[in-house]
Amino acid sequence: MTLAPGATVPFDPADPSATLVFMASGVATFRVEAEMTVTRGARAGTPVPTEPEVIPAGTEFTLSDGDSALIPPITAGEVRNDGAEEAVAWLATVAAFAAATATPTP
Repeated sequence: MTLAPGATVPFDPADPSATLVFMASGVATFRVEAEMTVTRGARAGTPVPTEPEVIPAGTEFTLSDGDSALIPPITAGEVRNDGAEEAVAWLATVAAFAAATATPTP
């Protein structure tokens, strides 16, 4: 996902999918209406974080290069790019589907 400067994407609060976000470049600002666990990437000149950071529900937080978070299903919120450069994230989504019944063909 690439967010242009000034772009905002709301979350669908009815979406049953969970999404893992890994920031490849830039900075994105999130507000999620659920408690979040954020894993910070290593930064030059700083020690590697050993514990994830817990973000209270409804609190804005940023993710930048190497940071990651799991957006839970059925959660309201948004992501936006407040910066002057593109923000690029890799997303892995686990989607929930209704059970299907297969009918054999003769």
